[in-house]
Amino acid sequence: MENTRDPEEMLDRLLDQMERGRPTVAAHQLVGMLDAAVTDMESAARWKAALACHPISEMFAFDRVADAPAAGGALQAALDALDFHAASALRLRLAKEAVRGARQRRQRILLLDEGGKANGEQASAGAYDVIVAAFAIGWIAPDQLAGWIGCQSGQLAPGGQLLVSSFLPSHIGRGWRRLQPQAEPYSHDEDTIRAAARLHGLELRYFRDAANCIAWCQIIRPSEGNLPGGQNHDQ
Repeated sequence: MENTRDPEEMLDRLLDQMERGRPTVAAHQLVGMLDAAVTDMESAARWKAALACHPISEMFAFDRVADAPAAGGALQAALDALDFHAASALRLRLAKEAVRGARQRRQRILLLDEGGKANGEQASAGAYDVIVAAFAIGWIAPDQLAGWIGCQSGQLAPGGQLLVSSFLPSHIGRGWRRLQPQAEPYSHDEDTIRAAARLHGLELRYFRDAANCIAWCQIIRPSEGNLPGGQNHDQ
């Protein structure tokens, strides 16, 4: 299998593509190699070490001080153009739109940061119409997801919704993304999120982005006296 081959040798080949003026080809090849590599912890560690010291790393233009990509790297620019980066931007846009819409409707909102913390706000039972936690569950292990959703559901008013999103476990670009500093360690698909929500009597609506990189989910607490059904069905 390709992910068992020497990372330095593979990176040498990518560097050759760059020297031929083919950064897009190199980016697609690198993403494919890393997607295979992260299926095995030992392989992922070898690739991470190789990327850190190989000359090709200079083309990423990675700012080690700020722990963030910097502009200017030809290979980094080609990677930034791939679908999983667009998916990250989509998550942020959807979160902002959800907050703006809830404020326009004068709904009670709770914003949760990465890891599902309430940024110092004292949450209370049944107090919120919308809980926006777009970046939380990527930091929550699968065996802890149901418990976390249960805690949030207790803060929702009847008919309220918890908004979450997750990179899908099999999305293209997962290897590159997971090897970056501050990357979310966990991915969940719709079935996993739905199963966790149903344990607490909650409903799920979701959609995927066009590239099948992320799932954006509305976890809904049914209104009192209403059975699930009609418009509020699992999709």
